[in-house]
Amino acid sequence: MKPTAILTFLVTALVLTACDRKPTTRASDELTSVSLSQPISATKTLETSRLGRAIDSYERDPSPVHEADVEKAFADLAGEIAELQERIDKTTGSDRADASVKARNLMDYRDAEKLRFAKAKAVSTVPQGDGRSGAQKIEDGVKHAADKVEDAAKDTGNAIKRAAEKTGDAIKDAID
Repeated sequence: MKPTAILTFLVTALVLTACDRKPTTRASDELTSVSLSQPISATKTLETSRLGRAIDSYERDPSPVHEADVEKAFADLAGEIAELQERIDKTTGSDRADASVKARNLMDYRDAEKLRFAKAKAVSTVPQGDGRSGAQKIEDGVKHAADKVEDAAKDTGNAIKRAAEKTGDAIKDAID
């Protein structure tokens, strides 16, 4: 075997081994990289657009002003859902079914955005410079985020349960 072939083989092996580095992340990067993907509403309204933009702004700059904007957007969306619920109660047939579908879509979107907002709030509330070690801060931040996600999941489950009951009632009324 020629020495250049052996040398080429060794250099190639060295290069491939050196390139096999595992990506490194800091624990704080993992905490801030919580999946905050934006939910997509099956029913597009002015309220859903405003809510999505408000949460995006809060994620970029978690200030009290942006938090208030998010809360206002949630209230506006709740008003839209209430109007649809009223329409469901007052109408029959396809209009009622249409309103029911729209209301369900908006409630699903609201619940997904509540979860995203809870995650964003949890990430933004990681304490800074309070004397704890970095690992303790991260552990507390993750626990806090997990609690927020759990609360949001419970809210979502309750909302889905209520919607399923209303949808079942609407179907029963439509059949009768």
